[in-house]
Amino acid sequence: MQSDGLNRISLKRFKEMLPPGRTLGFGEDFFVADFGYEEYLDILRYPCRIDGYMAAFCIGGELVVSVNLSDYRISPGMLLFNLPGNIVRISLAEGADVSDLKFVVAAVSADFMSSLKMDVRRVFSKGNSIMRNPCMKLTPGEIEVAYDYLNLADRILAKDFMFRKDCIASLVSSIFYFAGSVLERMGEYSVHEPASRGRKIYDDFMDLLSEHHIEEHNVGFYASELCLTPKYLSGVIRGISGRSASEWIDAYLVLESKNMLRFTEMPVKEIVDRLNFSNQSVFCKFFRMHTGMTPGEYRRSGKNSY
Repeated sequence: MQSDGLNRISLKRFKEMLPPGRTLGFGEDFFVADFGYEEYLDILRYPCRIDGYMAAFCIGGELVVSVNLSDYRISPGMLLFNLPGNIVRISLAEGADVSDLKFVVAAVSADFMSSLKMDVRRVFSKGNSIMRNPCMKLTPGEIEVAYDYLNLADRILAKDFMFRKDCIASLVSSIFYFAGSVLERMGEYSVHEPASRGRKIYDDFMDLLSEHHIEEHNVGFYASELCLTPKYLSGVIRGISGRSASEWIDAYLVLESKNMLRFTEMPVKEIVDRLNFSNQSVFCKFFRMHTGMTPGEYRRSGKNSY
């Protein structure tokens, strides 16, 4: 069992989960893999963070992927992006056959991504949709382009020639710009237009929440960081997401609590300290209000009650 909150999966560990011979790439900096829903991916059934950039292209079957507590149904022809720090969980879609599932994934380490000759801020600015809407449905023409990218990556990786890594770096840059063009076609955002003020506040809040939710439970902290009043911040967040700022804070805390209770052997008192609750009674009341169970009942239940 892990000794701290949400399970973090490095690209190295993710690659090791895949069968030998199913990946091509440069160590853990960049690799391409194809796989189905095998037993070795069962760990992804529980919320975790994958420390790397990943683009997953669905070829067959259906999955439900939760990214930062929002669910997306993934089917053939869809592209899903993961950014480092995202909370991810996968489950089989209702009525889907596990044997039909097939994905191709391109994974890039944060270090490799930072070395790319591309305008990362243009594609991954806090206001754009890859951050807030990581799932996109491709048109038939875009699917052809996606296959072209995959085939070209395979051909480059299968050969040993000078500047091969530089070729892959340029290809990765192109893939992410391609994703930006898909989002623009979908009308999600334009790379030429700034995000609305409300959307930017929401994205900034979620960025802060991902980083500080364990130690900061009060809306006032996030409002102060954003130079806003708590009332105004909560109104904006509810208008954008349907949840208030405090509801988002609670959702993250419940998720962390469940993972610590289910996947660690920490005493409840230690969990209370790690999650910065004032005392065990306050934590138990909070947990029961959101789950219908005490921490002890949840730990004993054995239910996958996410």
